[in-house]
Amino acid sequence: MEWTQLFEGTLETFTQAYLKPQGFTHYEYNYVVAIAKTMEGVKVMGWLEDVEVNAAKVGMIVQITARIMSDGFPAIIFKPK
Repeated sequence: MEWTQLFEGTLETFTQAYLKPQGFTHYEYNYVVAIAKTMEGVKVMGWLEDVEVNAAKVGMIVQITARIMSDGFPAIIFKPK
């Protein structure tokens, strides 16, 4: 097993969360959770950002990055490419 950097993928599905589970109530906005398939064929789950949910489309190409969220935990971030 080895670490590999992911750069882009294809959006396979997404949903906007209106009711936040325990531990996510400090987020001020309704976040969008998505699954993207990388060019290597791996499916990963992350947060879809920088696009309105009604403009997001299955099949759109997304850039894959990561960052530490305000709660101190890492997250995968998808942004339209």
